[in-house]
Amino acid sequence: MIEVFGISDMQGMTGDHVPGNRLYDPETETLEDLGRGGMRLIQPRKLFRYGTDSVLLTDFAASRFFARCVDLGAGSGVIAMLLAARNPAAHIDCVEREHLHADICRRNIALNSLENRVKLYEADLREVHGEVGCEKYDTAVSNPPYYDRDGTLKSPDKTRNAARIDDGCTCAELCRAAFRLLKNGGRLCVVYPAARIVNLFDAMKEHRLEPKRIRCVQDSPEHTCKLILVEGIKNGGEGLIWQKPLYLHDIEGKETEEYKRIYGYKT
Repeated sequence: MIEVFGISDMQGMTGDHVPGNRLYDPETETLEDLGRGGMRLIQPRKLFRYGTDSVLLTDFAASRFFARCVDLGAGSGVIAMLLAARNPAAHIDCVEREHLHADICRRNIALNSLENRVKLYEADLREVHGEVGCEKYDTAVSNPPYYDRDGTLKSPDKTRNAARIDDGCTCAELCRAAFRLLKNGGRLCVVYPAARIVNLFDAMKEHRLEPKRIRCVQDSPEHTCKLILVEGIKNGGEGLIWQKPLYLHDIEGKETEEYKRIYGYKT
């Protein structure tokens, strides 16, 4: 039996890199409260950690119906955990090729007792269709690397690079993978830097994922758009809906009511 501050994993799931009979190592990892009915998340202290963009993407994707979803490049599994909390009837598959992140994702599934609804595929998203099959999902989500392989300095850490730079999987390859996995009319929801919107739209168009819904994310009404939330429909017709901007703070610097709603704050 594995103890995590009073939580037992009856499946005997331990981390590959965790010493002892434990689900997480407090020396190298943290245990975060996701604010969703007691749901918690193991995160590495030094590798990629989830941020506001993952929470915003979850809310954007969950605003439409989904029954079977795939998270492409799932990392520690935070989006899958949040989506599972938003829709208790949904089934979600996580695809993550970096072993360190996949190991944490696997433990997060066990920690939150989601083995019956959330499944991990430790695989390259460009090839996972050979394992799960094509046209299986109504929704795909992704928080892909933001930076071009030639446009930013690389870290000596390979795992950190995979989360930040599209060196191993380009935007076009992500869209190709999503097209294979989605049913006809299925949705791909992505959070992406606003400065690279042309790159994203070109890739979506090339792989017949028609951009249908977009929302700009701004820190406040006085700030420019830094992030965009985009939904593309497989084989969808033309016609793009621009939703009102999402402001995280008002002009006085206070968190907006929508920001609080998305994060599940009690007001």
